[in-house]
Amino acid sequence: MAQAQRNNPTISTKLPEEVETCLLKTRFVNLATSNENVPHISLMNYTYIANSPFDAGPIIAMTSPPQSRKIHNLQKNPHVALSAHDWVSPRPLSYGRENSPEPSALTALLLGINSASLSKICVTINGTASLVPAGSEQEKWYKKRHIENNTFAAEQAANGLASEDAHAASPDGGKEAYIKAEGVRVLVVKITGGSTVDWQGAEQKWEVRQLSNGV
Repeated sequence: MAQAQRNNPTISTKLPEEVETCLLKTRFVNLATSNENVPHISLMNYTYIANSPFDAGPIIAMTSPPQSRKIHNLQKNPHVALSAHDWVSPRPLSYGRENSPEPSALTALLLGINSASLSKICVTINGTASLVPAGSEQEKWYKKRHIENNTFAAEQAANGLASEDAHAASPDGGKEAYIKAEGVRVLVVKITGGSTVDWQGAEQKWEVRQLSNGV
């Protein structure tokens, strides 16, 4: 990868267009939390929301059981980082294996298409996380949006999955497991800035100035 370009951050009340596009079409983010200099990372379903009745600026909403390590960490230290990317990056089939067959022409073609055409950016996001008050209208609003955004029934039907198989086959284990279960908490990350790096290593830093909506 080429050496990343260093530049001054762009400043706006909105996310850069390419970052917003990435967040709208990517299914998972990695959430990094820390407590007493011990880092922890989690793969998370999420919902990107540009603005809401409760937050004027861009936020990312997620849900988690209250006893999870990530919630324990953010209650001690609200500063978090997230990462997302809009490309698939499998290793060659022969990587790390002796006497492995060469990948087929089709596999090589698909890998080439992925690198040349589909790979666009990797996004790193900085922000502050907080728990939404349990049982509040705010929690209900965010949970509703999060459930709508993380229901993959149409995709499962297209793949020939029966409804009773959806829970087991869904990449998130079924929405009930992490969103609708009793006691699950909503956490919201207010985005403060970050950077984008393309597949050639060019970097663009950016900052978000959150506006107050009087809530």
